Amino acid sequence: MTQEKVQRAAAAVFEQGSIVAASKALSIPERTLRRWAASKPFKTAFGEVKRAALESTVSKLSAAGTVAVDRLREIMTAEDTPPGVAVRAATAILGNLIALAQYADLEARINALEEQTHVESEKPH
Repeated sequence: MTQEKVQRAAAAVFEQGSIVAASKALSIPERTLRRWAASKPFKTAFGEVKRAALESTVSKLSAAGTVAVDRLREIMTAEDTPPGVAVRAATAILGNLIALAQYADLEARINALEEQTHVESEKPH
């Protein structure tokens, strides 16, 4: 099983949603693909495929998020916007801002813990 085959198989399982469907798409016996799927190289490749898909999704969401916030701000501040609509737009912006702040706080705390763990692991025992 070459690295290229493993990567293609991992991508197919991710895209198809199951080993059965991926084995058909790749014309590989299901039993073979199940054996590959149990291997460490496959699990690593599958994790990389999932991370790449998530990064792509987050990138697209970030781009769309900027447009969405701009539009909500326009709606919220327009003279002719009914008060209820303006309140809903403001609530959406504030709710997302709070969630983003919590995420940033958690990320900072995790990074600090990782750094602390890294420093402690380098100390001589």
